[in-house]
Amino acid sequence: MRAASFGMADVMMTRERILVGESLIGRVAAEGRPIVSSDSSRDPRHDPRGREQARLHGLGCWLGVPLRRRSGVLGVLFVLRGHTQGQFGDDDVGLLEAFGDQVAIAVENAAALRQEQERRHQLDTLRHLTGTMVNTVAVEELAQQIVDAVPDAFRHDSGFIGGVIAIIDAGGRRLRAHAMTRIPAAERILAMIGRPFQELEDAIDPPMNLLHEVALTGTCRDSARLADFVTPSVSGLIAQGIEHLIGMHGGVAQPITVHGPTLGVFLFVLSKPTDNVTSAERALMADFANTAGIALENVRLYAASEQLTLMDPLTGIANRRHFDRKLTEEIARSSREKTPLTLLLIDIDQFKAYNDTHGHQAGDRVLRGVAEALYRSVRSTDFVARYGGEEFAILLPSTDAGGGRAVGEKARRAVADARLDLTISVGGSSRLASDGTALSAAPEATLVTMADSALYAAKRAGRNRTIVV
Repeated sequence: MRAASFGMADVMMTRERILVGESLIGRVAAEGRPIVSSDSSRDPRHDPRGREQARLHGLGCWLGVPLRRRSGVLGVLFVLRGHTQGQFGDDDVGLLEAFGDQVAIAVENAAALRQEQERRHQLDTLRHLTGTMVNTVAVEELAQQIVDAVPDAFRHDSGFIGGVIAIIDAGGRRLRAHAMTRIPAAERILAMIGRPFQELEDAIDPPMNLLHEVALTGTCRDSARLADFVTPSVSGLIAQGIEHLIGMHGGVAQPITVHGPTLGVFLFVLSKPTDNVTSAERALMADFANTAGIALENVRLYAASEQLTLMDPLTGIANRRHFDRKLTEEIARSSREKTPLTLLLIDIDQFKAYNDTHGHQAGDRVLRGVAEALYRSVRSTDFVARYGGEEFAILLPSTDAGGGRAVGEKARRAVADARLDLTISVGGSSRLASDGTALSAAPEATLVTMADSALYAAKRAGRNRTIVV
């Protein structure tokens, strides 16, 4: 409860939190009736600070009345009078109570108006967000739009810093971070984490943090500490540093559900303790999570239908059409985030002769085996595609030429270990030069051309090797 006091001989205004039941003001609120004190500077029912203020201003006589409405006591109105002005009598009490009734009506109306304005703003934000999401078919873009809307949906002084969305994989076993509100400190947070945000991924069973628990149980969880939500993906020490950086004092993890199953978790990051979150704010958090759930499910359904047109039916990995689209996306991301990107092109050595000798069924078996070996050789954030015929391609985000060479060698050994009777040659090129500048004005063509040249160099050098430039 906040209190303001007004004296007749002198005026003093204070704003402070007062517990119901403590001091004269808190007693009025707790008992719901007027209280008169003939000398508040000495009254033991008053708090020490109140007694000191009364002495300093010579305002010993005190009268307080509750601001009552049907919902209960909204607050306390009190006045002070100097000792020379006489004590408060019944007429004073009646007059202040009548005035307090009008103040209570005004306070209640103002609070109702503010709540209505806030709710209208929140609904407008959700409507705008829903309208925007209708035209979004990429999960990462959709998740980013949702978390970026968090600060605007809640009042600027409500203590909501932003949000994080993590999504459960199709198998229901792993939870991966997808988006974080782009607050001013976002880049410093990513630097503290030390790796791309989308690489934060964990198995959720058994649960190791509160995000995992929410993903498994579908129930909301609160905590004052970021580490309770993100370890072991992010160390406790780094989580503590992030808390101090952004002024975090609480977090609420809300399940993202639609028609029953939990699709992910929406973590709301707060600059206030979770005990101070209002029921209206919790309702809005649930609205955000529900909106996210519906939108993500629609995107998944769309992706599932489109996947049929983007998948190679023989090997089960991405086809050339999907690769061309992904290449454009990853180059745009590389330019935007100033991170490297490496492309590997893989060719099965002497595949035509093998196919002519052993038949197409044996050749198909080799193609499927190579695709499986390549897929096992990369991270979840990498992209494997059948480029055409006996050629495959791997896109390696946030990977320079040295890292690409290591992945190429790992893939080459994986194919050899699969005992498919054939080997592969690997050629690759990096998207960025060592100084972080783009290789050319036509990056897609340059990346593919240089990787193709490196692949032919590996062929000419005797096959079954990796060359990355």
